[in-house]
Amino acid sequence: MVQSLHVDERYTSVSWKTISATAWQNADNLDDKQFQIYLQQHGLTKGSLSALLSGQGWIPRADVSWFKLVKPILLHGVTKKYHPSRPLIVESTQLDRLPFSGALESVVANQCEWLNPWRGKLRSELLQTLTDSLAESLANISIRCFVNEFTCLQSNPTETRTTGYNEFNESLKSAGVRDAFYAKYPMLARLMIQQVMQWRKNTNEFLDRLVSDERQLIAEGFVSALASEAVAADSMGGDPHNGGSRVLTVSYSNGDKVMYKPRDCGAYDFYHGFIRIINESKFQPFPLLSPKSLTKLDYGWVEYIPTAAHAVDLSSYEIQMGSVLAVCHALGSSDMHMDNIIASAYGPVPIDLETIVQNRSIFCEKAIEKAVAQLNSTVLGTGILPTVMKTGENTDIDVSAFSGSLKSQTATITCIVHPFTDAMTIKRVNTSTGRSHNQPENLKPSDLPQYGNLFMEGFSATYQAILDKLSDLTKYVRDSSGFRIRCVMRPTRSYSMLLSEMRQPSRMHSGIQMDDLLRKVWSVSPFSGFHNYMCWDEELQLRHCDIPLFQTDFDSTSLFSCTGKEASNYYRESARSYLAKRLLSLGQEDLQESINYIQQSFLTIPYFRTSVQWRRKTGVSIFMKHDRELNFNILDMAYSLQRDLIDKSICGKNDVTWNTMCNDEEKGKYEIKPIGYSLYDGAAGLCVALTHAYIALPNSGSQTLELASRIALSLCDIINDWTNRRVDIPLGAFSGISGLIYACTCYMRETGHKLDMPAKTVVLDRIQEESKKDTLLDIMSGSAGACAVLASGVLGQDDSTIQITKQLAQRIIRQAVRGDDDTLAWPQKSTGIMLGGFAHGATGIGWALSKTADFTNSDEIHDYAVRALAFDNQFFDKERGLWRDARSTDNAPSYPMRWCHGAPGIIMAQYDSSDYKQQNDFLGTLAKRIIVSPLDSSDCLCHGTLGNWLALKNILSSYEKDAAASDQYLRRVISRIRSEGAKSGILSGQLDSVGLMLGESGWLTALLIKLDPSIPNPLLLELPTS
Repeated sequence: MVQSLHVDERYTSVSWKTISATAWQNADNLDDKQFQIYLQQHGLTKGSLSALLSGQGWIPRADVSWFKLVKPILLHGVTKKYHPSRPLIVESTQLDRLPFSGALESVVANQCEWLNPWRGKLRSELLQTLTDSLAESLANISIRCFVNEFTCLQSNPTETRTTGYNEFNESLKSAGVRDAFYAKYPMLARLMIQQVMQWRKNTNEFLDRLVSDERQLIAEGFVSALASEAVAADSMGGDPHNGGSRVLTVSYSNGDKVMYKPRDCGAYDFYHGFIRIINESKFQPFPLLSPKSLTKLDYGWVEYIPTAAHAVDLSSYEIQMGSVLAVCHALGSSDMHMDNIIASAYGPVPIDLETIVQNRSIFCEKAIEKAVAQLNSTVLGTGILPTVMKTGENTDIDVSAFSGSLKSQTATITCIVHPFTDAMTIKRVNTSTGRSHNQPENLKPSDLPQYGNLFMEGFSATYQAILDKLSDLTKYVRDSSGFRIRCVMRPTRSYSMLLSEMRQPSRMHSGIQMDDLLRKVWSVSPFSGFHNYMCWDEELQLRHCDIPLFQTDFDSTSLFSCTGKEASNYYRESARSYLAKRLLSLGQEDLQESINYIQQSFLTIPYFRTSVQWRRKTGVSIFMKHDRELNFNILDMAYSLQRDLIDKSICGKNDVTWNTMCNDEEKGKYEIKPIGYSLYDGAAGLCVALTHAYIALPNSGSQTLELASRIALSLCDIINDWTNRRVDIPLGAFSGISGLIYACTCYMRETGHKLDMPAKTVVLDRIQEESKKDTLLDIMSGSAGACAVLASGVLGQDDSTIQITKQLAQRIIRQAVRGDDDTLAWPQKSTGIMLGGFAHGATGIGWALSKTADFTNSDEIHDYAVRALAFDNQFFDKERGLWRDARSTDNAPSYPMRWCHGAPGIIMAQYDSSDYKQQNDFLGTLAKRIIVSPLDSSDCLCHGTLGNWLALKNILSSYEKDAAASDQYLRRVISRIRSEGAKSGILSGQLDSVGLMLGESGWLTALLIKLDPSIPNPLLLELPTS
């Protein structure tokens, strides 16, 4: 059992070489400052940690009195039988009996004596359900270890015959067998004893409160039956907090129910009083609803709200749901997802109000912390609007109150397969999630678009009601009683995943193996500034199999852990003060911003995207938001875009970021969040655009350079982390590390500022190492992108750079597939299709090989480049003057006209290649045909009008007679932007983006290149000349 002690519970006088401690630190990329805090909180030094990790001698320095409980709790024989009164949910599987009862039945049955003082006072059915909860907890913690032992025994080559489940289960009844089992898994023994002791404490506390509050519950109408008629107390899968305590639904013999909440319930009283004032406003369309509550010291009872048993009026319901969002937004609520708002017969009712108020006045040093805090303070932070949660490797589920789980979806979960049989095992399987019971039964996903306007109507009406009663509400906030607020530090899902991993058999052999997992909470701290030491409290709570709980008081600036630790001055002001100021900040500007966020969040739902009534124009505000009238010449538009990017920037102490719509087109997933790192739609692209704006726009101001500098420094840090193997980033130019190197080089050449980049040899070695694992190969994410960036001269043109660039190209060539016409192509990883086009296909790879051939002076690579560039020619349609997309078929041909796929990208690549100069006249003719075609629905660089102009600009500018046609095309684009607004590349402009290839920074770059043709073209990964 002593091996179950954690590193902080072991003492050694030995100070060992720090190699092991450094490896421990680097395993989860803890920076030096965070690792020092980790050591300090664990009472260790680098030397003592290394000694423990290296197997040096140690003695316990923790209380080990629980060792004495192993025998009476885990090894005691069966004195009573146990049969569950309901199905047990174990490893997401419904079981009709206790698994591996040979070991677990005695543990559960022997705890029944702890309920003896309540027998005669309470119904036996109630006590049985509490015992079932213990059985369920113990089974969930231990099931993987038992299944692992059973599987190992079956596959043991020394066994002459296969051991079946029944035989193995029978063997577990032997105290000796169980003793050996727990000796192998001492962490499991510790956790099981811990669960038993927590259950004893929490069960006695609950029953004592149930009996003592009996009369008051009856008097105040929560139940009509006597407390002795309570027949069940079900946790319904609720999360454990503060030593295993859970919310319980108490059921009575006559059908009554009441909710037991083992935490402060003052938030219910506060919310009830808050909405009472709003309901008095003439603007409030329907009464806001809340459950009644009985608040006691550190716990309370809350009215049970049943889901509507029949169809509801959906028009009224969605107006009411919009009203709930308005109230939650005013209060700064969070975590109001579908499980916390019930679709009752009278309308939506928030039932879990622990997070109904959130104090957002956190000290934030990093830009991303500010960006997340800013988003959380909008309507998006409430959890009511479409919110996607990852539930498996390829599974994302909407958990929002508005649209969550309206239909059954497939999720990848871990569950028991073939329980209680000789084939019993645990596997990851795809299963149906089912439809949520917290949605109206007659609401279908396809109905959502028709009720979207009603939802916004309800939101706007209640927002006006709040403004109407603002003075009364502000006074109420200032005068109301204090209460405790739950603070959401991380998504519950991230804790749940850690708790699931804790149950793996490999973690149960020792405390150090468990610490190896729990160290992850230190790698990315959710706590601001100098309060990172609170990660220690997260770890301590996870050790008890709890979802970590952190709270603050309405009148406090401190953050409290349920373990008793306090982070003083965590907030700039108390929640009461913050909320009063927040209410006073509400107004028409915030209302319009909220409506915009609601519209964009709706469009992340497929049914809204296909609805004509929800197509929205975007971009007009970018050019109309400033006071002076613009004559819409290109210079004015560039200045306007530059100012808008500055206005939207979120600066930390030394860094900067932007909140924007991000998308994963393959999954059809859209989400507003802080930008990533890439050249395509992240920080690197913004660095390029702002750097060029600083150079090209007269009087652009120091703020533009300051933002570009902040980004460049952040990119440099990422590159350093990548070379030190602390982060994994693909190689490519637009979605990989090469794009970051390109952006930093642009910045240094344009500004003359020096960045602390890794040594060239280090970068080249890492590129070479990663290229051996690269399976993408394309310009966007793969080795071709790295070739193109290196061939542009970002690292110079010395022998080592030339040699490695050539090796990259040769590795790409070796993976090519030769066609019947001797052309080269590369199969797409996911589909096996030979792709054409620039971004992901043979044309882009061929162009990169051509640039590499010029850079390395290799005739051999030139030959392969020509063959790759020729791949798309088999799809050329002479009549249309366009190339068919290789993914389309002859029966349903597609002829895209975009940089990423189709004619503009192919023409750009072939014209820019030294191997296709003889084709220039032909390519120029094709380019002219494209620019007189109807405009694309988007204006982005990747697949829109400005991208097409940039892709074809060089070839058209080379012919004097065609330069006018290029300008005419640009005038058509500008004219449309003037009337309709610039359209982003996400859903044809329906969703906003600041990214280079999808949105504003790309528009700015294109306009800057028109103003100053010497500015390098990012579509060709051109660099400034000096």
